[in-house]
Amino acid sequence: MHIHSRYDLVILKEYLEEAPVQQFLSTLGHRMVHSQFEILGGYDISKIGEVVATV
Repeated sequence: MHIHSRYDLVILKEYLEEAPVQQFLSTLGHRMVHSQFEILGGYDISKIGEVVATV
């Protein structure tokens, strides 16, 4: 049985456009990062590096 975990990173909206935050999100979206999570298994990486909501 495979259990999938989802973790959300919360960033204040006013910081979302800051260069370090954008670089971090870009890094999360990189295929090498995806491949490492796939090797670990059990993580839903379908939205990794994406902004899924703003409040």
